[in-house]
Amino acid sequence: MTTKTKHTAIIPGGGTDQQQRFLEALNPASLNLIDLGTAEWMKFARKFAAKVNYFNLENQKEGNWQDFFADEAEIKSLLAASENSQTLHPHLALFICFLKLLDFSKSHFNQLTRRHLDFYYHEILKIDKQAPVPDQVHVLFELAKNITQEKISTSTALDAGKDPKGSKLTYKTQDELIANKATVAQLKNVYHHSESGLKGIKASEVANSFDGLGAPSPSGDLKWYPFGYLKTNYSDSTPELADARLGFAIASPVLLLNEGIRTIQLNMILKDDVSMLTGEQAEKCLNVWLSGEKKWLGPFRVEAFAKGKELRFGILLDQSVDPVVPYNPAVLGERFSATDPLMRFIIDLKTPEGYSFYTSLSANKLKSVELKVIAEGLKNLELENDLGTLNAKKPFMPFGPIPLKDSRFIVKNQEAFSKNWDNLNLKIRWMNTPDSFKNQYFAYRTDYLKDSTIENYRAGIKFKVHKPLEFDQAAANLIVTSDSHFKASVAVFSKNNWASVSDNLVLFTPSGDGYQCAFDVTNNQFDTRKNGQLQLSLNQTFLHEMYPRIYTLALQNDNKTLIPKEPYLPLIESIELSYSATAQASFNLAANDPVTTPTLQLFHEHPFGQGEKTIEFRRWITSGLSSGRRAVHRDERC
Repeated sequence: MTTKTKHTAIIPGGGTDQQQRFLEALNPASLNLIDLGTAEWMKFARKFAAKVNYFNLENQKEGNWQDFFADEAEIKSLLAASENSQTLHPHLALFICFLKLLDFSKSHFNQLTRRHLDFYYHEILKIDKQAPVPDQVHVLFELAKNITQEKISTSTALDAGKDPKGSKLTYKTQDELIANKATVAQLKNVYHHSESGLKGIKASEVANSFDGLGAPSPSGDLKWYPFGYLKTNYSDSTPELADARLGFAIASPVLLLNEGIRTIQLNMILKDDVSMLTGEQAEKCLNVWLSGEKKWLGPFRVEAFAKGKELRFGILLDQSVDPVVPYNPAVLGERFSATDPLMRFIIDLKTPEGYSFYTSLSANKLKSVELKVIAEGLKNLELENDLGTLNAKKPFMPFGPIPLKDSRFIVKNQEAFSKNWDNLNLKIRWMNTPDSFKNQYFAYRTDYLKDSTIENYRAGIKFKVHKPLEFDQAAANLIVTSDSHFKASVAVFSKNNWASVSDNLVLFTPSGDGYQCAFDVTNNQFDTRKNGQLQLSLNQTFLHEMYPRIYTLALQNDNKTLIPKEPYLPLIESIELSYSATAQASFNLAANDPVTTPTLQLFHEHPFGQGEKTIEFRRWITSGLSSGRRAVHRDERC
């Protein structure tokens, strides 16, 4: 096992590593603060010397110092001579030595940018360097002849020669490995028989077994059919193989449905006409399952419709059905590469409709999918007002004990607002409301909006002409003239801002023996997936600030004076949220990529698991298996 085997181009393609993609402009060493070498300094010195006057022994100006330095054409040869000979003039030798020593200062000075970055990251930002990471390689072991297996223990040292600097390279294995001769681990098969009057699709999880499920032969002499079979043409002692499990599945965040009455609609547009399919046919052979917290929910009855190139499916979940939650493979099993909630459509091949439905659908191609959900009557809401969190399980005051203008009531629901919803509906049932808001506030007049006196209080309440004991119901100075007086503004928290929906929502609409407030919000601009909320803010007070004043004035008048009733304090008995949301995907029929969009995934359910597939509804069975006649005869067993 110590023999080294060299393999080249095991994985084709060059590619680039992280260092090759490094931008040189980000390297502190790419820019030197001082970039002059010895030759450049000598050129500079000669040019500078031309600017310096030379004075002779008589202290008379006599030219400049340029003759003491080498001409530009002589610098290269002069530097070469300084390395190999001793013929330089003493002053030039000293000058060149000085320039050579200056390189040490230049090198130190040019590290200033790197040292500045190191200081900033280490001392200011306090960012430590990452720990060294050993190199990793993939190693291919090849067994010697006549050796069936060999154990490679953990941390086995592997000699990799030397690196470009001559240092020895040694790699160690991370896990224990038993290198051996590879063999087939499992044998499975699928058999499709499509002869008239004898149709079926069978699958064997363990093909090399008596019943296709792993049972041994009763006689001990196991012979098995490698391509499967239909029992019809075989002896009674031959067991029936299991029907293949076929179908498809959709995963999407919009399928997160916790409560209420939930409707799920799946609309598929196919490339070719689906006239061979009928809704009744699909309803008889399809079982729908949904991902639950502890188990798969279902099967559910499906309503189907087929016309032209359109195929629709719908299911209804009532309040008794458990929440539909994200798919958890540890609990639910299966092999979906998804984390969103799942809806599975399993075809029952035991029914004649199942086989016909599958074969018709498998020959078609999918062009687009629309998944729509409608959730009604959500009651587990997060509620807040200006004073804090509210308990929706008991009657509560949405605008506080003394509602003021602009008092806010906020509704949150993670399920609804985390989706790209189409429509929201909020329904509020009020509690302890008066029979008529006009009668409740009949003593509240516009005359009293400002300060009032005892004398003009009674005068403010108008009486009918010639009927001094009857109040004028049509008085012009009434503040509250109808049930629709009190209004609120509606806003949605979208993209970190409050977006106005309505400024004139009527809070109290007669309903049965009480009042309710119900309204819709259509989503044509909102994105509430991040901290989505719905807000109601009062456009006016409920006149609690006026009540003590006019009540005192009324008591000080004579006994014919109208006593004001206490203002209504908004109290919610129940609140429900309903919404609809949609996920869509359109596919390029020429593409061969997995069907994946940010909000929808499509899977095929094949006999031995699941897989995210292309848009084509081709047969799940492998090519080469028989689809028109019996695959094998009894004497063709292994």
